[in-house]
Amino acid sequence: MKKSLILLCLLTTGFFPVSAQRLEGYADLVEKVRPAVVQIQSRVEQSRSRPFNPFFYQQQPRRRGGGSGTGFLISENGLVVTNRHVVNDADRLTVTLHDGREMEAELVGKDDGMDIALLKIEARNLQPLTLGTSHNLRLGDTVLALGYPLHLGFSVTSGIVSGIGRNMNVGQFDLATYIQTDADITFGNSGGPLVNNAGEVIGINTMIVSQGETYGFAIPSDLVRHSIDQLRRHGEVRRGALGVTLASLDAEAREYYGVPGGALIQTVAPGFPAEKAGIQKDDVILAVGKQDVLNHRDLMAAIGQHPPGAKVNLKVLSRGRTQEKTVVLGDRRSLTDPNFRNRATEPTEPVQEEPANLLESLGMSVRPLSEQARTELALERNVAGVLIDEVDEDSLAFNKNIVPGTILTHIDRKQVENPKDAEQILKRIGSGKLVPVRVLQVNRGVGNGDVSHVERTVFLRKR
Repeated sequence: MKKSLILLCLLTTGFFPVSAQRLEGYADLVEKVRPAVVQIQSRVEQSRSRPFNPFFYQQQPRRRGGGSGTGFLISENGLVVTNRHVVNDADRLTVTLHDGREMEAELVGKDDGMDIALLKIEARNLQPLTLGTSHNLRLGDTVLALGYPLHLGFSVTSGIVSGIGRNMNVGQFDLATYIQTDADITFGNSGGPLVNNAGEVIGINTMIVSQGETYGFAIPSDLVRHSIDQLRRHGEVRRGALGVTLASLDAEAREYYGVPGGALIQTVAPGFPAEKAGIQKDDVILAVGKQDVLNHRDLMAAIGQHPPGAKVNLKVLSRGRTQEKTVVLGDRRSLTDPNFRNRATEPTEPVQEEPANLLESLGMSVRPLSEQARTELALERNVAGVLIDEVDEDSLAFNKNIVPGTILTHIDRKQVENPKDAEQILKRIGSGKLVPVRVLQVNRGVGNGDVSHVERTVFLRKR
């Protein structure tokens, strides 16, 4: 019995051999890329004095603030890439290399359209990283995130590419789409590299989102490359622009146009590049060159990769026909339109005058646009339409954020000047059909009463 037990143990261990070899991991890769990853300390000096004190510059104490983040070397002459938010408002920037050398850094420039900044240090024997390409990333690709989180010193985490082309709606940094990863990224990792298994940078670690599980997001290297090239040459990023306002296609719009995605042209600024190229309201941009456009941020990012004056080819769906149009881009900094300058707003109250006409098939009631309404809503004389008086809370219009006080100007691309026009147009459209409805949202600034207008097209299903 004892002999049988020993034999069983020997047989069992034979199925799980213990190897003297080192378990495979990422040690060689980390050793290769670590010398290029740096820690960045920012210092902000803020005066605590009152501005009316004539002696505050000399006599009042100053308090210091700041933070830390990560960056990485991209050239042997000391260029360092990081996030803009790591260096914002800093009076002093200090970079610490992997070998402990510490030195001050000069800010070369910051990107107003993406969370990217470029620094310069003076040091020898630097080992930069290579910017790889991000356009060929696949879901499930292995990635490493490197940085200096939480003042813990250099750290590395591994994960996979969990998502591509994520839209994060992060305020002024509105041109980037992001790589999503489950590699652990935390405070202090901002600005660090996300690398592939060849040690190439395929993204800049930028933010985290925690909803039960935590995911990290990185700006793709293909976007970073354009930004740092501009910062290196000009100290700023000069981007082209079309002179339009945009929206992504929702489910109803995709069904209406019969396309899987695209960027819907909401308004076209008179005299600017898009208008000169013949692009119209309600056109859909499907591609920029050979790059498909699935939503409005795809279009913004693609156009943002070209400088002012560049010629770009657009694939445009216009009035049911797909066309190729060439646009000479304007300068994004000089393109201003009232639709881009809306303040914090709240819906206006509808002007109570004539009885409302029920457009039940669209889930709303409307009334004529009177002179009193024009004055109160600050409408120009050439604006025609009807005033939306009520919106059914169970309607698609309500779900599309159409509110009382909005001006309905077109139904099925036909001008509406009074409630009868609306009724006549709707009579010719079958129930269950999707209808493009153009509205002018009237917004009143909170606290100041300023009025602004936002023009957009929504797609409603006739009931």
